[in-house]
Amino acid sequence: MRACLALLILLTSAGMAQAKLETCQALFRNAPAKLGGHTLVARTNYEKKTRGAGYHLRFDRRRGQVASVFFFDRGRNTFKEKMLATELSVATSQIYRLRAEDRNVTDGKVFFDQPDTPVLGLFGLGFVHLEYDNRTRQHDFITLGVVDGCLVKLIYSSRGSRGFATRRFNTVLDDLLAYVADTP
Repeated sequence: MRACLALLILLTSAGMAQAKLETCQALFRNAPAKLGGHTLVARTNYEKKTRGAGYHLRFDRRRGQVASVFFFDRGRNTFKEKMLATELSVATSQIYRLRAEDRNVTDGKVFFDQPDTPVLGLFGLGFVHLEYDNRTRQHDFITLGVVDGCLVKLIYSSRGSRGFATRRFNTVLDDLLAYVADTP
């Protein structure tokens, strides 16, 4: 709920946005050293190899808590709502398949949510909650939004209780939304 309120405050309209590679570059270049208590441990520039593929930041914390942030434009000039919905759906289903592969999944849930009112930086959220062998729990949160023409995707992964993972995700998301709102 807290994440949705933060999103409502900071997210923009997803209808159409002009792509600006400069925004993606600035977000990548000026990344904070920490995000929600997670330390920046890796930067990857996919633009060097493929135009439109963007940039990746990886933030880690103990016990397998990982925040991966992607800034990209897919080489497009505009992003329609249908494209954003497809991107979010595909990313969420890929995470589910990756987590469930070669495991005895005893419980699994996938949820989607979208703010009722447009907010800067967020179009929607996907949630994947899995349980393996009636004991190990894995939680993945996927967000996608547009900031000044740059797609921003956050994938947050954590083991343990859903409440603990959700609190960590909310902290990371709050910090990310504050960061993208402050980046010129």
